[in-house]
Amino acid sequence: QKHSALVLEAEPPQTDIQKRRIAFYERNGFLQNPQKYIQPAYRKDGNGVELVLMSSPSRLADFYVTVREIYTNVYEIGGEL
Repeated sequence: QKHSALVLEAEPPQTDIQKRRIAFYERNGFLQNPQKYIQPAYRKDGNGVELVLMSSPSRLADFYVTVREIYTNVYEIGGEL
């Protein structure tokens, strides 16, 4: 009730288990956002990972604002997207 949306990162549905995981989230009210999402690298010399950003109860009205909030508050990084 405090937040307008729940957001989660999931692996793209490529393997059977990844497809099942996405289907589980969808059965529980999450929707895939169609925009490309890159999870930041955990190490300075590492690469980001392409994931699916899912949200509930609806797709994100402003995807890039939400991504900036995730980068800032979860990964503690700033900068341009």
